[in-house]
Amino acid sequence: MSIPTPDDFLTSWFADESGWPDAVLPAYRGGSVANVAASVVRAFGGDFSALLPPLDPTLLAPSILDDTRVIVLLVIDGYSAAAHQRRGSRITQRRAGQFQSATITSVFPSSTAAALTSIQTGVGPGRHGMAGYTLYLKTLGRVVNLVRFQPVDGGQFDSSALDTRSFLPVPTIYDILREAGIECSVVSHKEYANSPLTQVHSGDTPYVGHRTAGEMAALLMQEVAKPGRRFVFGYWAGVDMLGHTHGATSAVSDIEVDTIAYTLRHHFLDPLAEMGEDVAVILTADHGLTDIPESGITTLNDLNALTGSWRSPSTGERRAVGLSLPELGARLHLHDALGERAAILDAADAIDAGLYGPGPHHTDLLGRVGDTLLLARGSASFPFLSSRQSHSPSLGAHGSLTPEEMLVPLLSWRFG
Repeated sequence: MSIPTPDDFLTSWFADESGWPDAVLPAYRGGSVANVAASVVRAFGGDFSALLPPLDPTLLAPSILDDTRVIVLLVIDGYSAAAHQRRGSRITQRRAGQFQSATITSVFPSSTAAALTSIQTGVGPGRHGMAGYTLYLKTLGRVVNLVRFQPVDGGQFDSSALDTRSFLPVPTIYDILREAGIECSVVSHKEYANSPLTQVHSGDTPYVGHRTAGEMAALLMQEVAKPGRRFVFGYWAGVDMLGHTHGATSAVSDIEVDTIAYTLRHHFLDPLAEMGEDVAVILTADHGLTDIPESGITTLNDLNALTGSWRSPSTGERRAVGLSLPELGARLHLHDALGERAAILDAADAIDAGLYGPGPHHTDLLGRVGDTLLLARGSASFPFLSSRQSHSPSLGAHGSLTPEEMLVPLLSWRFG
């Protein structure tokens, strides 16, 4: 399995600072999920000059997308390259038309809020600003969950102070394609139709809600059949949801991968091949997951006791935590306590090195994250809990830089 190459400076900086030689860094130059949008926009004749470059042609040949009437981009949340290699053969079996298979990276952090936003904007998390599952928003003075758009402390805030429709400082792929005269639609879970995250990502783009994998396949076919040049974004959350609950390599997660692969093959990809319709399909994921045993847990409460009280609440997720430490010496305490269980980095240096993607960066990025990054290695986890006894039953997680979290499949077909 060939891994896309990250920027040379980022690679050198991370090797010097982290002591983590086998970390998988995001390949923003043309080998990450953030590069998919430019490939789609380019194929439709839109302006992608403000986006990250298109995917390298060795990963996605331009001929698969060029001059097609419809492009469908399917994102299976949490579907790692490892899961695909283990269970995904059903979906990649040869059928009529062009087919290409590759592996690409997620972004940093390898989380849904960051990566799904990069997929739908074509820029890195550092530029669009949704650089974590939870971030400090200075307009509210609170740490906010950027999937639910609710403060993590459980309190309430004035919703008028947070306009989800204008939250992003960059246009979305839907905005760019509409400018090029391309119709767009979203096929995703019915319960997400009016969620804040959907409003951030797709705004007023027509939304078609599904409840099951079979219904998703049928609705994707329905959208493809509509006349004119079209872009269809499809999303499935089941692999991520069950991976968190039962573990990434659990029998339950494997059954879910089998189910979605079977459904897409027999009720979407095979019918497209039989129709001979001029359609291209790209299938990828926002990130993967890794298994987290109970023995890997060190709570943030325990770490707080080592460093002293933080200047503001922690941000991020349990595999990629943002901290605002009381003094520089606190990093040494973390290093001593965690050893090779974590990489501890200066957040400002990480931004400058390009870990969050190339600039220009969001003006509030550093303030949203904190001054120190605590990245889990191996099976470590740093949950936002006060004791091990109150630990969530979640057995899978993501956010950091292991291959299981960072590497995702890129599958592409051209029919007709």
